[in-house]
Amino acid sequence: FRSWSGSVLIRNPDSLRTIHRRYLEAGADMIQSATYQARPELLLADYPTFSREDAEELVRFAVRMAVEERNRWETETSKRCTVAVPLGSYAVILGDGAEYRGNYEATASILEPFYNSIMDVVKFEQR
Repeated sequence: FRSWSGSVLIRNPDSLRTIHRRYLEAGADMIQSATYQARPELLLADYPTFSREDAEELVRFAVRMAVEERNRWETETSKRCTVAVPLGSYAVILGDGAEYRGNYEATASILEPFYNSIMDVVKFEQR
């Protein structure tokens, strides 16, 4: 799987809720959604039956899960928590391990549309 977080989101989303909760119980004041490699492009490559809309909804689901767990935590404890939404490296979509080596071209003209496209998928109301 190129999108390992997509696999967990599909097969065992409750495990992610549990992880979010355990981090909060351990004292974390920030949790992150399982979106690092959950880009629509990668999900479509791993799950050919998905539509673009399905892939984007799975990414939104990952963010929603973290936000919901944060909200539950804040209601139960009155402690504040932030949700981070990791967007992953541009090189991850190259599929050749370049994100680990760092030897790829990454100009503003490449990166800006890459990150703007995923921000359009994950945008949500800030509090």
